[in-house]
Amino acid sequence: IQLLNRLSESVHPAVIESTIHGLGHIADDFPKQCHPILERIIFKPNLPIELQDYAKRAIDGYIQ
Repeated sequence: IQLLNRLSESVHPAVIESTIHGLGHIADDFPKQCHPILERIIFKPNLPIELQDYAKRAIDGYIQ
């Protein structure tokens, strides 16, 4: 989770997408740690809307 938290600070969309995906896989088991990271990703400036939506789905347990 610490690594994914650090990766969530990246400006590269592919890194953010991978971070969301990883967090989505463990969010049900560690919601207190993962949900704040995903919520922070959602509000990143200049984040493509597709990645915002993906992060929202990851919070709800729906990842690809």
